[in-house]
Amino acid sequence: MVQRLFILTLVFALSSCSSSASKENSWHYAEQVNETLNVKGKSYQIIDSETENLLVVKATKTSFKLDPLQDTQAWERLSFYYQFYLASSQNLKKDQLEVKSTEGNFEYYISRKYNEDLSANYLIKVIDLRIKQITEESKLKAKNLARFLKDGILDQNLI
Repeated sequence: MVQRLFILTLVFALSSCSSSASKENSWHYAEQVNETLNVKGKSYQIIDSETENLLVVKATKTSFKLDPLQDTQAWERLSFYYQFYLASSQNLKKDQLEVKSTEGNFEYYISRKYNEDLSANYLIKVIDLRIKQITEESKLKAKNLARFLKDGILDQNLI
C-alpha cells in the first residue's frame, strides 16, 4: 500500500512538471526571474530569499516607537552597528539621544526621544553625501538599520 501511494505520488509529481521550458509551466524559470508563475489556471508567486528580504526591508519604517526593554536592546544593537559597520571609535552613551556618523558617501543620523511612559521614538535618516540628499540607496540603508534596531535582523548586502 505504501509503495503504491509513493508511486502514485511520484507519477503525479512528474506529470505536473512539464519538460518544456516555457514561462507558463517552468518552476525553474520562475525561481530565476522572481515572477508570477501560472500553472493550469492557478497563479503562484515565486521569489528567492534575497528578493523576499529586500521587500521586507523596503517595507520597514524609519520612525518607530519602542518600549523601555526594546529601547535598551536597540541601543545595544546601534552600538554594535556603530562600532563594526560605521567604524567609529566613539562610544555611545546609554542616555545619548542623537548619533551622527559618516561612513563613505553616507551620513547616518539616529535620534530617539523619550515619552512620558519611558518608551522611545526613534528616527533614522541616511543622507547620500554625493548629492546631499536622501536617495533610494540611502533609504534602503536607513530601513535596513531601522530593521536591525527594532528586530535584530541586518542584511549585510544593504550596508
